[in-house]
Amino acid sequence: MALTTTITEELTLDGSDCGASASIEQGNVVYYESKIFPLANTGVNDHNVLYRCTDGGHNDEDIGIKYDYNKVKYARITNLDASDDCTISIKTRLSTGHSYFQIKIGAGGSFIIGDHSQFMHSTTTASHQVVEQVSALGSGVDVEVFMGLEA
Repeated sequence: MALTTTITEELTLDGSDCGASASIEQGNVVYYESKIFPLANTGVNDHNVLYRCTDGGHNDEDIGIKYDYNKVKYARITNLDASDDCTISIKTRLSTGHSYFQIKIGAGGSFIIGDHSQFMHSTTTASHQVVEQVSALGSGVDVEVFMGLEA
């Protein structure tokens, strides 16, 4: 089974159609799940963990389910709030250490992460950074996480 994602943008500038549509097919995606996370009123250092990934994935009583980053092929994080922003924080790992970056998602907006095992290409080595954790920061905002995984 494959997961096909189509993003269509309708955009008109000065009477000219500038919209576009693109489709991506992720082969071998046989499992998906969708969860909604109500974000607590949090401080700068108190992020709400949406999910974690490891090589092989497993359950851990202290932190919940970890996904296998080799099997996560698609993740969409959507801010369901109509007026407030949220920020997602992505923690990646390379053999030399971790990197962190944050993405602001406006009200009603989404951010898509593809293959978690090849998330970012390293400029210093011949390997890719993998996604280890995705967290969110917001105040009273609901965030939906939709994931497509290989078997």
